Amino acid sequence: MSIRGIGDGYAFQRLLWLFLGTVIVPTILLSLYGVSAIRNQNAWLMQQIRHQQQTHLKDSARHLFVHVEELDKRVRDQVIRCQLSSEESCAPNLAGVAHVWVWPADVDPIERLVAVGVPVPNKGEITWFHPSDGSDPIGTFAEGSVRVAWQINIAAIQDDLAAYGEKNLPPSLNISLEGAAPVEMSTLEEMLENWQDDPVEDLLLQRPLNNRRL
Repeated sequence: MSIRGIGDGYAFQRLLWLFLGTVIVPTILLSLYGVSAIRNQNAWLMQQIRHQQQTHLKDSARHLFVHVEELDKRVRDQVIRCQLSSEESCAPNLAGVAHVWVWPADVDPIERLVAVGVPVPNKGEITWFHPSDGSDPIGTFAEGSVRVAWQINIAAIQDDLAAYGEKNLPPSLNISLEGAAPVEMSTLEEMLENWQDDPVEDLLLQRPLNNRRL
């Protein structure tokens, strides 16, 4: 007759399996669950951040286009009030407006506009053009017996956007108006590195700023 004790190999093996089953395995499972939970939480947080960024981008774009519409309205109002025979008196001095051209309908179009490919306006609604020399967008419209063209001052628009951001956006968020740049193919290493950076979202704009992005 023999008694199996702690020093016995069979008993030690049983204790080892018991230890593994009751301590080690649950610990590993809990660790894996914790890692998975952290990853899911991080993914959820990133999704929320991107959603907030898209919301801020869309709100900023809406502000930009409302600002341009207001500029167009102010240009129209001043042109209507001015003396139609005097171009100087018809040139509104407005922040966001780089230049205004006003000429009678029966007079040849402004040479500067013809030179950059901007046609003569023939309707009341504003039509936008991107000058062939790469300068800021030009909008044209007809108002009564005169033809009007006005050019956006992108620098002033950017200043307005910065002021809007300081007032309405979180301090940690930076939104800028940039020209559309060519995109080159990235290597896998570059993509992996970019994925580690802070999330950045782009919003391509439509006319009159459709050669730019937020």
